[in-house]
Amino acid sequence: AQHLENVTMSLSGQYECIFATYPYRTKAVKIQLTVKAEEETRYLKKVWLKQTLEIPCLEDVTSENLSTYPLKWLVVE
Repeated sequence: AQHLENVTMSLSGQYECIFATYPYRTKAVKIQLTVKAEEETRYLKKVWLKQTLEIPCLEDVTSENLSTYPLKWLVVE
């Protein structure tokens, strides 16, 4: 087992564990690790396929309060 202390964003990435088995074979297991900041977790949205999803621009402000402001949504990776 690998123990990571003081986890930071820089630890995100793919980890591979390679170990030897009897007789003379090796096995490998890959794990993708994604580290997210605590304050970013509230912006994570999940939805089932083919369902309707409304994404608020701000969590504490209703859409009606923002109707006078021009909004632009971008899809980013």
